[in-house]
Amino acid sequence: SDAKAVIFELDTPGGRVDAAEEILEYIRSLKPILTIAFINDEASSAGAFISFGCDKIVMSPGSSIGSAEPRTSIGATSEGTDEKYVSDFRSKFKSIAEENNHSGNLAQKMVDKDVELKKVKIKGETFIFTAEELEEKKKEFKEDEIVIEAANIGFQKGKLLNLTAKEAVELKLSEAELKDIKEVLSYFGLKDAVVTKTF
Repeated sequence: SDAKAVIFELDTPGGRVDAAEEILEYIRSLKPILTIAFINDEASSAGAFISFGCDKIVMSPGSSIGSAEPRTSIGATSEGTDEKYVSDFRSKFKSIAEENNHSGNLAQKMVDKDVELKKVKIKGETFIFTAEELEEKKKEFKEDEIVIEAANIGFQKGKLLNLTAKEAVELKLSEAELKDIKEVLSYFGLKDAVVTKTF
């Protein structure tokens, strides 16, 4: 294909993990074409999973991404979550994120409420560490070189991470807040491109 980019416009509360995995395989098959997730309102659960599978993420003002705890079944008969299932999905989600240069720690916090994150500045550079990673870093750097920043956005244990568009930009998960497809095209230098909608 001579497409310059494929934009996935997402507004979904989620869905089946196996369906999301099929979409991710399709996204992978498009490489090296640039893939962009444009979250236009909500990308929860499987929607977040799909977003992390794209090269770039952008969000409309007021939109959100996160809360991707997997369910063993969908709907009223849901059995909730199984520890092994959550662990497997967390690893998969983290791997997909890192494969596309997104934060694996933000990804796993969206899946597993028992993960605890810390926003940290080391020598002026911002990092998102798990509590365990932070303890390791404390052995590598002097105490005054590590600044733990206040981040009351669901980094604590017991809560799934859900980010607003503004928070996602601040944490460098989303590249920008963009109102519509026209702004997305312009931001990525594609404003003169011929747009073909497939679904």
